[in-house]
Amino acid sequence: MKRKLTLLGLSLMLLATVAFAQRRMDDANEKAVHIVDGPRIDNITGHSATIDWTTNSAGANHVRYRMAGSNQPWRSAYHPGGGTHHSLQLTGLEPGRTYEWQILTRDGDLRKNGQFQTPGHGDHDRDRDRDKGRDKDHDHDKDHDHDHDRR
Repeated sequence: MKRKLTLLGLSLMLLATVAFAQRRMDDANEKAVHIVDGPRIDNITGHSATIDWTTNSAGANHVRYRMAGSNQPWRSAYHPGGGTHHSLQLTGLEPGRTYEWQILTRDGDLRKNGQFQTPGHGDHDRDRDRDKGRDKDHDHDKDHDHDHDRR
């Protein structure tokens, strides 16, 4: 019985040593990861946006974001695992607001940060009306050309 406990204790110590050694290696590898393309904020709506970036080797997928200049708690977007191409959806946004974001390492160290703005409530309608106005102006030019031909 005493022998089994000793063997169990030694096995646990060996496993703990391997686990701690692996963690230090992962941390060192994570710090060697660099962003080589991006980040880009795409597909921005009044309520969500997508942040994309590429790294030189596999790294963490963790972004935190909040309304810029606020004391609001950070929201997190995270995808388990790693990889070199990263794409995360930032949700729960409000129209017409500026947001700050931070890409973090697995340890929570800052890798990159920035800001983006969501379109306001009327931006979609204003763009639609502007496009309608352009079509209307184009039709007006055709009518004007037609009148000119009659003279």
